[in-house]
Amino acid sequence: MRVLLTCHTDFDINAGGCGCTVNLGRDLERLGVNVDYYTYSDLPGNLDIRIKRCLFPFFVYRRVQRNRKWDIIDATTADTWILGRMRRKNKKPKIVVTSHGLEHMFEEKRITWDEHTSLRYKLWISLHLKFVESSLKSAEHICVLTHAEKEYITEKFSLPPGRISVIYHSLPSYFMNLPGYQPPNDFKIFYVAGWEMRKGTVYLLEALEKLCNHNISFSVTLAGLRNDESLVKRQMSERLRLRVNIIPFIENRALPELYLSHSVFIFPSLYEGFGMVLVEAMAAGIPIVTTQAGIAKEWIKDKVNGIIVPYGDSSAIYEALVWAFNHPDEMIKYGENAKKLIQQMNEGEEAKKRLEIYHNLIKDN
Repeated sequence: MRVLLTCHTDFDINAGGCGCTVNLGRDLERLGVNVDYYTYSDLPGNLDIRIKRCLFPFFVYRRVQRNRKWDIIDATTADTWILGRMRRKNKKPKIVVTSHGLEHMFEEKRITWDEHTSLRYKLWISLHLKFVESSLKSAEHICVLTHAEKEYITEKFSLPPGRISVIYHSLPSYFMNLPGYQPPNDFKIFYVAGWEMRKGTVYLLEALEKLCNHNISFSVTLAGLRNDESLVKRQMSERLRLRVNIIPFIENRALPELYLSHSVFIFPSLYEGFGMVLVEAMAAGIPIVTTQAGIAKEWIKDKVNGIIVPYGDSSAIYEALVWAFNHPDEMIKYGENAKKLIQQMNEGEEAKKRLEIYHNLIKDN
């Protein structure tokens, strides 16, 4: 079997969606599948990123038409809306659409915190959502990351539940069988994700500024921001800047050591399709403070295997961090419970489930 995995980003194994796609591809290859990739990195280098976003589905269609060697095209949302419409009657290759967070759900959430969008963006997103819908409806199967997303797609687009599977991202091998978590002597707060409004960074900074007023000695590591360090630090007071260490870019393989060397992982995101960093933190056993964004709603239970805070509530984040500082034994227990849950997941299970879907689609032809 030969599979083409597409992802509408540059090819970067350290980026969220593409990193998970490559991880899936490697698991599929271990199961004997021939895997190819197609991303923005395969497009002409002189194209503007906005042009790439618009034209990528056309490039995917042309790629498949010129080379019909693939049995399955497993594509991120909207990548195959043209291919789905233009395939021959035998519907070859079979199309699987993979969502890393459905755009419709994100837009409904985004308007609660971002009211100032340009007319250009509004026009683009209205078209993009129609293309996503077209991709979903023309696909033979859809893979999503949460049960909430499956329910949403079933109801909004009137698609049969049997065509939709919930398959979680699997962890890379270097996150499995990590040593037991031992908290550091100092109170060290860890955040890893892009630095943007969607991640709740405004509320995180407000909480950290409040923490500076508290009689707590603490430090903060902000990793994987993919932003200019000076731009991020300009948003902080001088007293907070002295406590913050920023690591703009970091390889995924270096993350386990960082998780294990901190006291608490903070993830105040306003929206997540899944939230891979949350799963990584659980695998490391570091205590977690998070919102219910993405998979946290299904996997994290408040005061059982983490602390849940409301969306966009800097006071709640501050209070949770103070509680974590004052109750280290309870926090360690929460981390242990989170790690036990992750250890029940077997590496490569996502690929095995997908391979079964692929085989069934080819068999039904």
